[in-house]
Amino acid sequence: MKANILDFIDFKKVDTLLEGFNKSTGFVTAILDLQGKVLSKSGWRQICTEFHRVNPETSKNCTVSDTVLAGETAEGESYHFYQCLNGLVDVAVPVVIDGKHIANLFSGQLFFEEPDRLFFKKQAEAYGFDEEKYLEALDKVPVVSKERVKTVMAFLLNMTRLISETTFQRLEQQELKEAVLKSEERFKTFMEETPVYAYIKDGSLNPVFSNKKVLELSQSAQMGRTADSAKTLFDPEIAEYLEDADQKIVSGHSNRIELEYKVKIGGRDKWFNEIKFPLKLTDGTKGVGGLAFDISERKGAEEELLKSVSLLRVAGRIARFGGWSVNLTGGKVIWSEEVAAIHDLPSGFSPSLTEGIDFYAPEWKDKIASVFSACAQDGTPYDEEMQIITALGRRLWVRTIGEAVRDETGAIIQVRGAFQDITERKKNEEERERLIASERAARSEANKAKEQVTQILERISDGFGSLDREWRYTFVNEKLAQTVGRRREDLIGCHIWTEFPDAVGTQVHQAYLRAMADQVPIDLEHYYPPFERWFQHRFYPSPDGLTVFSRDITERKQGEEELKKHRDRLEELVKERTAELETKIKEIDRMNKIFVGRELRMIELKERIKALEAGNPATAIDGPSAGDRDRKLE
Repeated sequence: MKANILDFIDFKKVDTLLEGFNKSTGFVTAILDLQGKVLSKSGWRQICTEFHRVNPETSKNCTVSDTVLAGETAEGESYHFYQCLNGLVDVAVPVVIDGKHIANLFSGQLFFEEPDRLFFKKQAEAYGFDEEKYLEALDKVPVVSKERVKTVMAFLLNMTRLISETTFQRLEQQELKEAVLKSEERFKTFMEETPVYAYIKDGSLNPVFSNKKVLELSQSAQMGRTADSAKTLFDPEIAEYLEDADQKIVSGHSNRIELEYKVKIGGRDKWFNEIKFPLKLTDGTKGVGGLAFDISERKGAEEELLKSVSLLRVAGRIARFGGWSVNLTGGKVIWSEEVAAIHDLPSGFSPSLTEGIDFYAPEWKDKIASVFSACAQDGTPYDEEMQIITALGRRLWVRTIGEAVRDETGAIIQVRGAFQDITERKKNEEERERLIASERAARSEANKAKEQVTQILERISDGFGSLDREWRYTFVNEKLAQTVGRRREDLIGCHIWTEFPDAVGTQVHQAYLRAMADQVPIDLEHYYPPFERWFQHRFYPSPDGLTVFSRDITERKQGEEELKKHRDRLEELVKERTAELETKIKEIDRMNKIFVGRELRMIELKERIKALEAGNPATAIDGPSAGDRDRKLE
């Protein structure tokens, strides 16, 4: 908004004013927006243009001074004196247009007293300025009394007000122009797009304007021409009827004529409600304006309403629903046919008020009398369900509704309402309550059974969990939660593969998928590296999901592994002992052979000695036979 307002300031004229002000007073001026952007300036000091606003650091000081310090105008101040962060004195005058502060008019770049040269020498050194040139520029900055500056600021304040008022006038003119254009455009759009048929005719009843809806009625609309007259659109009788009304408007006999008629267009009947009125045309002559409303739907609705009334009577008879009224001034009671039928009475029966109340069951008479009285006296409506006893002695549940009818003075003159037999509904409600009670009992039993199952699942030594078809946990017992190192409440409702992404793609993941897809139970033992544990999983699928029993079999697996190691070690020992025995047996065989050979030799020598002693030298020379040696050896 502020940027738009700035666009309405005539900166060419402002620049001329500020230049003239600078030349006549020697005071520098500038207009800056609230972000510190220079919009106009005149006669700025050399120390500012060649030093302070050129160096990046001192330029930042200028920006802060132009925006933050300049905006610290105290309440009630017309302008604000302040020392800029680079050491000079400036004055800021807020530029306010249409109540919005959009910019500041600055003057200054001066001193109220002789400047501290040491301060500016240090500033030259700090920011790398050429000290000599910087101090020369400093000497050109005027020292002006505060009183003189105030005098000058009074003039600048008036100049600022002039700028604000001029800009506000331009802004108002622009806004007014835009408002007029928008208004004309809206009117044109309204007249063209309105669903109403709108037209204007001159004093000779020639068309001056016809909107789209009128053109659509004419065959010539396709060629972009307006209809010549009503004769172009309607049959002669209707056309004459409409043009006669136009003549009455033009002649001044009537100021407003409202018509309702039916015509046939495109083979279909259409109903119109048309209003004709006099108009003063742009050339000052009198014409006729017209607005026609297509009321075909309303007419159709009226016909449907008549049908609906008939259907309502049928519906009331089927739904056992009727109406009644009591005229309080005469006490006359009127029952509809269905209300009479509900009471097992003939159509047209009209009881007295007391007789009507007497049909209510004894326990409901006081209630109906009370609510009817409150409605008749205070206008309090009622909607109650009670029981009546019909003329044939049948006890029925009914819904009775009553409301007050007031005259133009606000006095209650009648009570009327509706009456419906709701006996079947009440029976259904009783049956419904019985079924609800039965359902609650069944649900209670189911909850007890569920609690028992839950307790059993909590007591079993295996981990147990169930998943739905979307792979989200629906139940987790404490054992399973402990096994996976999670809290059970942190798993319920969570996606298993999101919670355990490391398992995706593993053997157990494939088993889960297969059990769910093929609806087959699976028994799997596997090692899960993230937990460094062995698990046995039993998967039991169902159409609703999957239940899993999980057991940590790490100790069993470690035992089996240890047993295997012992068995393998035993087999190694057996092999070692067998090899040792085989070696020893071979050594024994070898030793036996040596020992047996030695024994046979001794036997042979003994036999020869015996042969020689016996005087049998041949035997002693040949030795005993092999058979004899074997027998001797045995």
